[in-house]
This record gives sequence, structure tokens and C-alpha cells, in this order.
Amino acid sequence: MGFLSRNKDKETRQEETIQAGPCPHNALTQRWDLPEDMGNKEKATYVCDACGERFNYEQARQFLEHPAVPPALEEAGVPRS
Repeated sequence: MGFLSRNKDKETRQEETIQAGPCPHNALTQRWDLPEDMGNKEKATYVCDACGERFNYEQARQFLEHPAVPPALEEAGVPRS
């Protein structure tokens, strides 16, 4: 029977797993431990909204000054701004 053989083929196929690339850390939110430190960039902790990783000011500044370009746009030749 054609119908049953088609369903059997679907069950035996291996599904490809898609692995996520590294997080570009493009969306960082500032957090302060003390209210009196609010507004001071050097005393803030920067939290990535996508992956939750935490950075100090120096690390966050690198991501903010040089944002990552997604690989698909990089392959298409989109220039960095």
C-alpha cells in the first residue's frame, strides 16, 4: 500500500538538529547593585537580554562599540556600520 509505505519512510528519517550560533550580545541592559550607583556606567553590570550572560563595563563597551553582524548578512556582503 502506497499510503503506509510513505508514512514508514517518514519515521525512519533522521531529523537534522539545528545548532544555534554564538550569541552576539547585541541587547545589553544595565543593572546596578546600589541605588546611589545608578547612572555610573563603570559601576553597572550589563546583562544580555538574549542569553542572560553578565559583563562588566569594559566587556560591554566592546560589544556596544563593535556590534556583531549576523553570519547571514556577513555572507551577503552587508557592510558593517
